[in-house]
Amino acid sequence: MFDEAIYCGPIATDLFGEDRYFTDPDEFWRLQNVAIAEARDKLVASGWGEVAVIPPDERFAEWDYEPCAKSKGGGAYIDVGPDGYVTLHKGLTPRGKAGQRTKTAMACEQGSDETAPAERPEMSVPLANYVDITRHSAVRLAVASAPKVALRLVLAHMIGGGQHCRVQPEPQTPHHEAIAVWRNTLLPQTKFAELRRDAIERLGLEDDGMVAPDHDGARTAAAFERLMELTDKDVLALLAVVMAETLSMGTGLIDALGERLAVDIGAYWQPDDLFFDLAKDREAVGAMLTEVIGESAARGYLTETGTKKKAIIRKALAGDGRTKVEGWLPRYMKFPQSAYTTRPTSTQRRSHA
Repeated sequence: MFDEAIYCGPIATDLFGEDRYFTDPDEFWRLQNVAIAEARDKLVASGWGEVAVIPPDERFAEWDYEPCAKSKGGGAYIDVGPDGYVTLHKGLTPRGKAGQRTKTAMACEQGSDETAPAERPEMSVPLANYVDITRHSAVRLAVASAPKVALRLVLAHMIGGGQHCRVQPEPQTPHHEAIAVWRNTLLPQTKFAELRRDAIERLGLEDDGMVAPDHDGARTAAAFERLMELTDKDVLALLAVVMAETLSMGTGLIDALGERLAVDIGAYWQPDDLFFDLAKDREAVGAMLTEVIGESAARGYLTETGTKKKAIIRKALAGDGRTKVEGWLPRYMKFPQSAYTTRPTSTQRRSHA
């Protein structure tokens, strides 16, 4: 795919001088990947509906596709073999997708409510859970430290209702044990736990719960008597902690609060082992690599595995053999949250607050 003149490594020939071989695989793949990326960009610019690169560790099953013209949304597929040989397939679409596309278009023209099948989300359920817990923890800590915002949150919940308007604490349920263990070490979790303990002591509660069901009214009455003895400033501080305790996880409100309170996730969290273990979407990981090392350098790793790309990201973040990249955060952790693809970020729908 590339001009042989720019290849700096040695080239070997067979006994008869008929076949020639690149003997520096790293140099070959670097140049080949850049050339493949350029070919992909030209296909995208020329208007193909989908342009996909099939890496060497995957097999392109042509029988799973059917002909489809560019004008009807057909795609182009760049099939890269383990030996570096590249085959270009144009005018194809996954079998059955063309019919579905036509059916959906007809339904739209006829005013039907039928919708296209949901796309595979960018984040897996465990990764979305991991991201939600991180963002929720940081925003909850910020709410607990902003009584005026918390007061207005309480009023908004009274007016519009909310998931935890009963009232009950947000459980931050982990998807599996690894996330549960990690959650308990997250810095905003430990800081908020300190605020909660202080609030419980100030209220003189006899148990460890800040928010708990009250069956006979005795707990509510005791808390009310104690609150009547406190200043407005102290009551507002306690209100902020209670509001933070009941703040629902994984909602659009987390984005709004994160922006309003200028929450800096980077002050509490940096990309760690568990995050990279959970991040498995090939396209998203490739986009992360581009963010971290730049588009030009990332082109040289276009067909590498997600594991290799994540290893390069981690080396760049640590400054291990590469220029150290400071302050990078994945888009999932920012406020507002955004994605790396046009697909939905998660199977979990953003619920109301």
